[in-house]
This record gives sequence, C-alpha cells and structure tokens, in this order.
Amino acid sequence: MIEKFKSKIKVAGRAVEYWGSKSISSDTSAIFELIKNARDADATKVEVIFENVSNEGGTITVIDNGNGMTKTEVDEKWLIAGTDSKLVNTVSKGGRRVWGEMGIGRFSCERLAKRTQMRSLPKNSGNKIVMDFDWERYKERNITFDSISHDGYVDAKEKESAHGLILNLDDVKSKWSMQKIQKLKRELGSYILPKELKG
Repeated sequence: MIEKFKSKIKVAGRAVEYWGSKSISSDTSAIFELIKNARDADATKVEVIFENVSNEGGTITVIDNGNGMTKTEVDEKWLIAGTDSKLVNTVSKGGRRVWGEMGIGRFSCERLAKRTQMRSLPKNSGNKIVMDFDWERYKERNITFDSISHDGYVDAKEKESAHGLILNLDDVKSKWSMQKIQKLKRELGSYILPKELKG
C-alpha cells in the first residue's frame, strides 16, 4: 500500500435542477408541494398570489398561516436536502398525518423561479427568520452544494402574533396564463374537503 486516504462524495451544484426542475413534473406539481408543506405545518389557510406572470419574470408569493420555523428548524429541516424529518415525525404538531416525505419540497422553489426569499414567522416567538436563495448560483461551473451559502438574518416580527411562512418566488421561469391558473384552482379544489366531511 502506497497511500491510505479517506474521501467524501460531493454533490455538484447543478444537481439542484435534478431535485427541482427535472424531478418535479410540472409547475402545478411544484405549487402542490409547497401547499403540502404548509398543510404539514398545520396551516389552515394558504394564499397563492400571482403578479405579472403572463410573461416570464413575474412573481409568485405563497403565504400560509402555519407554525413557521424557528432558526433551528430552518437549519435542521429547510436547509437539509432529503431530510428524514417527516419520516421520523409522521404527525404534525397539530396532530395531522403529514403528507410530505421526500424532504425535497424546497426545490419546488427552484422549479418555479430563479430566486426565492423565505420569511419564516415561528409561532410563539417574537422573531422572524429571513433568507435569500439565488438558485442560479448552483448552476455555475465547478460549484458544489457545500460551497454555497445563503444570506439570512433574524429580526423582530412586525406583529408578534403573526405566524407561518411566506415564500416570494421571483423571476418566475414559466408563463402563467389565466387558463393555467384556473386549472391549478380546479385541481387544488379536489384537495379541499367540504366542511361537512371534515373531522
């Protein structure tokens, strides 16, 4: 033996496309993933707001009133690709059976837009966590996942009782026609139980 060594597998930055654009079948599926995550965070309301999306480059904003994430939860869940969090914790804090399981929901943001700002308003906390993601940085030559960091900060909430997650998806990659948005609304409607069937 001439030399003994240990090496680690690294993941090329461009793999973000395999988890996002290439593995999530459609823009509608990407929105579904974000809504499933909101549901798993005990949200009772999710708003999806489209601005200037008739052409590429607009903004989609997804707002929920779920539990939000603390800084620790952002570090240990949002920032870990393929996390087993929902395999281990199969019931939400509010007692719901969780739907998400692959730990790649955040890559729905990459499928939909070039940049994302995440604002997390954790329940029972006076602070908010804000982070910016530029998904295009992962596509530069010779970039690996571990070499990219994202700017973020913790600040006081404007309203201490507010809670949930706000995702601003900027520079949207696809055009969203009114027909496409209406189709999304119809498909989302199939996930919403009428009041008399809720238990």
